[in-house]
Amino acid sequence: MILSPDHHLVDAEGQYLWSADGAARAWTRVTQEVRYLLPQFDRLVLLVGLPAAGKSTWVTTPGNQDPKALFIDATFVARSWRTPFIQMARQAGKPVDAIVFMTPFPVILERNSHRPATRTPPVEKLKLWQETLIKEFPTVDEGFRIVHPLVP
Repeated sequence: MILSPDHHLVDAEGQYLWSADGAARAWTRVTQEVRYLLPQFDRLVLLVGLPAAGKSTWVTTPGNQDPKALFIDATFVARSWRTPFIQMARQAGKPVDAIVFMTPFPVILERNSHRPATRTPPVEKLKLWQETLIKEFPTVDEGFRIVHPLVP
């Protein structure tokens, strides 16, 4: 199963509508869903990477899915963004893995240039997130069982 805060930012007509309040509500819903669903799965997997790194494409590609895993498809570049989910997994007695998408920054910029404006963060924010990911790269010391860097 795949959870993403983005799924909660789409209206009835399929339009992606981002706002700070909407994003906060979306994260609250994902957190509630993880707490409810995680006991049914063997492990939690955080997909880590910038927007347009290929997380959603990878996780929905046949062969990459694991019916025993609960996937969260989100940016997760900052340790503080990952910590609550690592803690939930620990409380549920489940291992948590990270798949880190190491997509080159020029590829990120190119892919984002083809996305609708409502789905594209400003380049300055993308640069900040890239720097954060480099500084706060996921580690097993953080609580992950496995950290798997992936170059799509």
